[in-house]
Parts: sequence; C-alpha cells; structure tokens
Amino acid sequence: MEKKLGTEPAFAQSSTELYYAAIGQDQMTSGMSKRFYAACSAMQGILSASKTLSIENGLAVNEVRLAYAIADELLKQENEKESE
Repeated sequence: MEKKLGTEPAFAQSSTELYYAAIGQDQMTSGMSKRFYAACSAMQGILSASKTLSIENGLAVNEVRLAYAIADELLKQENEKESE
C-alpha cells in the first residue's frame, strides 16, 4: 500500500520519537501532519482574499476543499522534486 503524501509530522521529531524509530518500535507521533499544516496555510490565504464565504452547516465547505486541494498539490510537487 502506497503511503499517502503529507502524513509525516510537519515539525521536527523529539529525541524520544527518533529513538523509538531508530530501534524499530512504533510510537504514535504527536502534532499535526504536513498535509494539515499546508492546508491551514492555504486556508489563511484563501480567507484573507475572500469577500464572501459559502457557509454550509457552519463550515466554509468550498474553502476547506480548496485548501486541501492546494495542500495536496503542494505535497505532490514536493514529492516529485525530491525524487528527481
């Protein structure tokens, strides 16, 4: 199964997390994923440029989808650049 892009932590791991990874033991990492962090950054830009929001059930649904689409494309481009 292929690993989904952006699931790794957005920020550096602690020495404890690095230790467990080095000895091959799984330990749940804390913090947000790179995908979520990128989507939050995209959302900030979208909202700052938006004059109106499409509110549905209390959420700006279209803006959230757009933010994740931007984040996914960013991660895809990053992955392609790393594999060159």
